[in-house]
Amino acid sequence: MMDFSLTKEELEEKLCALDATRDSFEPVGIFAMCYSPAPVQRIPDAVVVKTCEGCGKRFDVAVRSYGAQNVLSDYRQVAKGFRDLGYDARILYYCDECVNERSHPSLEGKSTNVFFGFRAKGKEEYRLTPLNQKHCDDAELRMVLEFLRGVRSYQELDKGYISHSLFDTADKIKECIERVLGLEPER
Repeated sequence: MMDFSLTKEELEEKLCALDATRDSFEPVGIFAMCYSPAPVQRIPDAVVVKTCEGCGKRFDVAVRSYGAQNVLSDYRQVAKGFRDLGYDARILYYCDECVNERSHPSLEGKSTNVFFGFRAKGKEEYRLTPLNQKHCDDAELRMVLEFLRGVRSYQELDKGYISHSLFDTADKIKECIERVLGLEPER
């Protein structure tokens, strides 16, 4: 396995090179779908027992399941893609008490116990990205993974979304990469 992991500074340089392509970015478009008001069959949640990364306590996490798999399987697969490139990436679990005490990021104002943890080479702490426990929402993580694999333009990052763009501007793509990798400018 090749080790492509980079320091925060090297990741910032890589992002600057990508940002040089901002003027040529044209989003594929925004996709809208209308749903009929047919009755929705609820998929039952699975309850899995996890160990809190903060305090070590065992606790239950309710996640959406489908057959033998659940959303955690999908998230772990994406984290494996980061590790295959030599990066330190994991799915981390925190109990409600540790989420509150440590002021972990929320998911659009809602609390979650599941996080994508990314650590650049030389960093002590994981950068935490909150993950949805009720449905797999890994598109942003997959886009950042493509960035790390060497995509050279914003347009190339957008091409994977056939019917719609994940973001409608290069600035929003850049902000997503900065947020997931912990590259935001220090204030």
